[in-house]
Amino acid sequence: MIFQTEEGDPLLRLPRVFGRIRGFVYKKITIFAKSILLKSIFTFLLVIFLLGSSQVNGADEKRIQEEDGLFTYSSEYLREDATRIVFEEEDIEWIDEEYVEFLAQEKAQEEEWKLELEELLQGYPMQAMIPAMMDRDPLVVAFLVGIAKKESNWGKRVPLDANGNDCYNYWGYRAEGSLGTQRLGYGCFVDVQEAIDVVGERIRELALDYDRETPREMIVWKCGSSCAGHAPGSVEKWISDVDLYYTKVLAMTSERKASL
Repeated sequence: MIFQTEEGDPLLRLPRVFGRIRGFVYKKITIFAKSILLKSIFTFLLVIFLLGSSQVNGADEKRIQEEDGLFTYSSEYLREDATRIVFEEEDIEWIDEEYVEFLAQEKAQEEEWKLELEELLQGYPMQAMIPAMMDRDPLVVAFLVGIAKKESNWGKRVPLDANGNDCYNYWGYRAEGSLGTQRLGYGCFVDVQEAIDVVGERIRELALDYDRETPREMIVWKCGSSCAGHAPGSVEKWISDVDLYYTKVLAMTSERKASL
């Protein structure tokens, strides 16, 4: 279709539909061009960033010396690294309030359990062992208390070393402590912490590793591998006497768990 301009020159006019196509193509070309430009800018910035990172890593490598698999850090590097772990008060707001409340409640229950043990052992030498027992499994603590009541009346009848000092062996434990053994073969410990560490670990092995979780199953503490050489009455008496306070301590821990 040819139209005339005001001057009379012919002018080619495209139908309206071709005009729309031309506009659409132009728009797409423009968007594509812009996209190429943005990609180019992004690529340029990425290259700058990587070059900067490599320079930082290179600087760090100079401050980190490796020899035979061991790394040595410069004081400058450690000082800069330490600044990354300084926390402000608001940085720990992510901690769940319910979890914090649970920890506080658990701590309170632990203190209550400690007070109950102190009330039970008050006036006996074994009372001094309570702080050392608090990190032990409740089942182990129950055996420590129950067996000590039977074997030494919680420290009132104890083996003594050659100088007449307390061996801190309240369970009839027949194996060496750091001070060896006394004349009857009972182990001697330097203090209450060592006594709980050594005897507590042995009880833990028997109770948890070998599933001896009741006084009757723990009779190996008295008899060894066999009770054939022991009077049946004495065996049953040991079981019932240990069970009395073993059960009391476990009841304390059961109440504690139920309240959490």
